[in-house]
Amino acid sequence: MLWLVRHSESNWNSLGWVQGQADGARLTRKGRQQAQRAASLLQTKDNAAVYSSDLRRAQDTAGFIADRLEREVETDQRLHERCFGELEGSWSGSLPPADTGIRDGKVADAQVHPVSGQSLEGLNCRCADFVESLVMQQDERDVVVLAHGGSIRMIRAFAAGTGVDDMSWGSVANAGIRRVVLPLTSLVTSAR
Repeated sequence: MLWLVRHSESNWNSLGWVQGQADGARLTRKGRQQAQRAASLLQTKDNAAVYSSDLRRAQDTAGFIADRLEREVETDQRLHERCFGELEGSWSGSLPPADTGIRDGKVADAQVHPVSGQSLEGLNCRCADFVESLVMQQDERDVVVLAHGGSIRMIRAFAAGTGVDDMSWGSVANAGIRRVVLPLTSLVTSAR
């Protein structure tokens, strides 16, 4: 079983700023409370490992969970949020579909990317590679993955066998927990 957890609320989230791969955001008081709540919910699971994006907001959230589960946090850059390039630090409500590739809650163009940023296709490949590496480990215990809205959406789509061009782009709540069933060996060989 794979438990996907989005990092808890950061000060940039509360301001509505695009974070992407910028690493200046810090957890708010509410974010720390969300992380503690997520740790409590995951405490009863038979967890083999806790993986996290190495961006600080994810690592800080992962720290609360790993402490409660008595596990070390293993960081992995493949779990980074999508890079928004020059748009990082701008107001998230100002992101045009021409830069994001997302229109009306659906992927409209997986190849488009902001200036100096990453496409949805690039994010998808990175996240699929991470999932494939987990499947190859063939551990029957649960794995907790701390990541970001974009990377969580991609991991869920890959696990469901949904191509990036066919996926929807719904919201992912801060400290929200989503479950994905492993093993995905048939997906690893057929989804690419």
